[in-house]
Amino acid sequence: MVRNALQRYELISVPVPEKDDDPSVSADSPFLLLRASDLALAPSLEVLPDTSRPGGFRVEVRHDGQRQVVDLSIRLEAGEQIRFLSPTGEWRADPVVARASLLVYDSGTRPIQMLTAALPEDVERGRLNAQLHSAGIPTSSLYAFVGDPAVTMIGR
Repeated sequence: MVRNALQRYELISVPVPEKDDDPSVSADSPFLLLRASDLALAPSLEVLPDTSRPGGFRVEVRHDGQRQVVDLSIRLEAGEQIRFLSPTGEWRADPVVARASLLVYDSGTRPIQMLTAALPEDVERGRLNAQLHSAGIPTSSLYAFVGDPAVTMIGR
């Protein structure tokens, strides 16, 4: 019953000031809010080729909503293998976020570049999935994900 009532909402992480008298300093942890999904204010991800290196790609986001704190995960499916991009740019078998606690804000007419990377040396082609989720929320949670994933086939 509660789950049905909450289906119209998405959970977002927003930065809040640490102190009332200095709003420029954010608290260590973001504040969680429920926002109506039909407002369509979630950030929009895109994965694009980076032709400066073989198998290269970049992830960009466009956003016209309020500031949010998000994590970015990058998942690669190549044949039977599934790998995740780590913050150091290494591909790992265990799930990990590529970027943590990123502040996403109104991007205006230009996208925000989230990261650039390349396929592992031993992969010629694969399915790349980029997904934002609310900072600090486990990806196993029903309300973890922010917006739609960006999915594309990429090769060398």
